[in-house]
Amino acid sequence: MALRLGLCLLALAFPAFIAVAMYHGSINYPFWDHIEITSAIVKAINGTISLGDFFSFHNEHRPATYRALVVGLALLTSWNLQIELVVLWLIHVAIFLVGLKGLCSAASSQTRFIVAMPLLSALIFSPVAHNNQWWGMMIAIALASLFLMGTFISYGLSTDRRGSALVAFACATLATFSIANGVIAFLALAATSLIYRRNYAQAVFWILAGGIVFAVYLIGFPSPPHGQPNLLATVKFAVVTLGAPLAGLIWFPYQHPFDIPLGLIFPGTIGLLLVVFWSVLVSREQLRASPDGPVSCAIAMGLFAIGNALLTGYGRATFDSFGIAAANSSRYSTFNAYLCLSILLLCVRRAWFEHPRYLTAKIAVYVVALGVIVTAYWQSWRIFDSIHAFDDTVLRKAYCRFDQDKDKGGHIYPNPEHTERMIGLMRENKIGPYRNASALDCRE
Repeated sequence: MALRLGLCLLALAFPAFIAVAMYHGSINYPFWDHIEITSAIVKAINGTISLGDFFSFHNEHRPATYRALVVGLALLTSWNLQIELVVLWLIHVAIFLVGLKGLCSAASSQTRFIVAMPLLSALIFSPVAHNNQWWGMMIAIALASLFLMGTFISYGLSTDRRGSALVAFACATLATFSIANGVIAFLALAATSLIYRRNYAQAVFWILAGGIVFAVYLIGFPSPPHGQPNLLATVKFAVVTLGAPLAGLIWFPYQHPFDIPLGLIFPGTIGLLLVVFWSVLVSREQLRASPDGPVSCAIAMGLFAIGNALLTGYGRATFDSFGIAAANSSRYSTFNAYLCLSILLLCVRRAWFEHPRYLTAKIAVYVVALGVIVTAYWQSWRIFDSIHAFDDTVLRKAYCRFDQDKDKGGHIYPNPEHTERMIGLMRENKIGPYRNASALDCRE
């Protein structure tokens, strides 16, 4: 009883740690691309905002759900970015709660559920994805992840409920209009229906549904601003980025908030092992007579993670000077972690760890794994400590001294003319750092 309580408390300790870390160090001022939503907020204040303002492209994305949420919060709070960060953490909590539903469906015993719960929590709140925790703009990724989790869990239940399939479709569509990568969920569901469920009508439905959503999405799509990588670079990027979420928990590599680790061998090896292990688990499920809802959910998660990694590699492997090393970027970790989540659900479903053979060794590995994860969380404090210093000594001063030294506006956004225009709109409408006299403390 005490052991179960301890594991439950550990599962709650991970989100609690991230909440404290975010409170200690986060971005509290409009920063980089986040400043661009100022125009939409001002239009909403003036009553001139249109549907196109929500669905317009930002690079290759149409982040309509992010814009709707942030604009709505801004109208209620005069764009208090600290409230955004609270909402960002709450979205992660919602992802965890929906994930628990899937874990509960997969685990046929309370023991399996409780043993897996800390691992689920550690993956969802992982500090490897710290970039998606200390910056309010990453609400877009968090929302997409929430909708994706809803997609896969609902799909797992849709074996005997038509309503669940409709919920899965709605969630996949919302995920797509949060981050472009969400469209891969349709392909993952179609492939799972075809390969695992052997339900051809269902596979056709998901292909058609995804095709319609994607066709609407592509209207007015901008041409990519850079050349595309070759197949080998794309695959290398995918393998490294799939391994990064777990590799980062084993050995936390980030030294500061904007760090992109250059090492490829360790995360690449982990990524390759994860894909091979996942493939073995899935192939074993293929031999079973009838399809299983939780297994369907897990397979779709894994296929999404692999497809997402390949798509990201296709677009980013030659995007900048980092090349394939960009696969280690913290912001990619949230979606790539779905491969680990898939493996977790598959293992819990069949409970291979409960087999008495080598039970002592399995318990030892589990305990060591939890210890390593806790260490990674502890080490991540330096990231939030650094972002606290950046927010206070760089961003705050850039806003305070913008009129006297516009060069400091480069810390806010790289285009000084655009920065000046957005700051002017904030001041005129008293939003963001200028919502009241205490919001921007310019005392030294």
